[in-house]
Amino acid sequence: MNSRILAQHRFLVLLRSICGLEIFMAPIITVFYLDYVHIDFKTFAFYQSFVMIAAACLEVPTGAFADVYGRKKTFIVAQVIYFLALTVLVVFPGILSLVAASVLLPVAISLGSGNFEAIIYESFAKNDSLPDYKALMERSYAISLVIGILAALCGGYLAKKSIIFPVLLDCMSIFVVTLCCLFFLHDTHVNRDGSVGSHFKESHQRIIQTILLVAKSPSMLSLIISMGSIFAVVRGIFVSYQPLLLAVGLSYESLGTIFAAFGVISAIFAYGAPKFSAKSGNVSPKKMTVGLALLLVASAVLFQVSDFFAVFAAIGLHQVVRGIFLPYFRFHINTNVGTDFTSRATLLSVVSLASSGICALAVFLVGMIESQRSLASAVSIVTVLFAVIAALPWLFAEFLVSKNAPLKA
Repeated sequence: MNSRILAQHRFLVLLRSICGLEIFMAPIITVFYLDYVHIDFKTFAFYQSFVMIAAACLEVPTGAFADVYGRKKTFIVAQVIYFLALTVLVVFPGILSLVAASVLLPVAISLGSGNFEAIIYESFAKNDSLPDYKALMERSYAISLVIGILAALCGGYLAKKSIIFPVLLDCMSIFVVTLCCLFFLHDTHVNRDGSVGSHFKESHQRIIQTILLVAKSPSMLSLIISMGSIFAVVRGIFVSYQPLLLAVGLSYESLGTIFAAFGVISAIFAYGAPKFSAKSGNVSPKKMTVGLALLLVASAVLFQVSDFFAVFAAIGLHQVVRGIFLPYFRFHINTNVGTDFTSRATLLSVVSLASSGICALAVFLVGMIESQRSLASAVSIVTVLFAVIAALPWLFAEFLVSKNAPLKA
């Protein structure tokens, strides 16, 4: 492959690590919807859960779309739709713009899922440059962590001037990435013959077959339930962090600083997670899941204390869990299937779909409970509920982990 193309792809990977989606508005995203779009927390929670589950359900048909029309075109369309969704929210704040965004965002998220990464990976693989690819990914991930911390500081400061400034910066980032990808992204993948409908049917059949295989493996089911439940807490309750911190006296500018600190905690544990995963091969899923569940229960107790340090410590525990759980469960899910398993990518899609569904339920429950009680109570109740759900397969179904036969297809 042309070295110029690889150089351009390196540039795009690094550019995307700098211009990530919603990195500037992340510290104030909930506040933006509540104070600028003018919706209550219950509506926001329902909106978030709907976007999550709709995006997950659209993964299969949008994958078929990319097969037929090309991954680069699909990715560019996704970026444009995402840009339009944020623009509508800024220009026309209100319930109608929220409805429009709830339609546009799931389409954008599902269309953009995996296409850029697949193009970049194949360009290096076809050039026998996978070590360069691995080094590039590690470098870009490190850059994204640093940029995320700086963007949180910047977003918090800009929100103090105007709540829409961080959102406008994110729109500019999307525009720059889209424009550069239009000229510098090269997809060598040959589009498959057939219609979108035929590819959708084929993908749908693979999904159903994989779900039936997973249903026959109690240990795999346990791993998926535990992973999805923990993900539901550390991702689903993210939308509650900002109002909880504002309730204990933080300003918008302080939110940026605090989220930068959370980014540091996540970065430390994310950096140590691969080494931890390699050394924890002898730690059973039961011990790991129960340990992480106990950390989450401890955070639920701390959320009940109306004090900054208690809330900070509670969210800090979430960041610890966030850094540890994902590599651990991904490792065990991958090793739980046979080496000759032919539907690994489909299995991971099923895992992603399950995690998104459980997370959407958690966000929805927080909104429902918050409308009857306090937000802190809602967060604590949902945290304990899903921590218990995560641990249940290993605490009360010991026979499940003994039936650990690898999946075969």
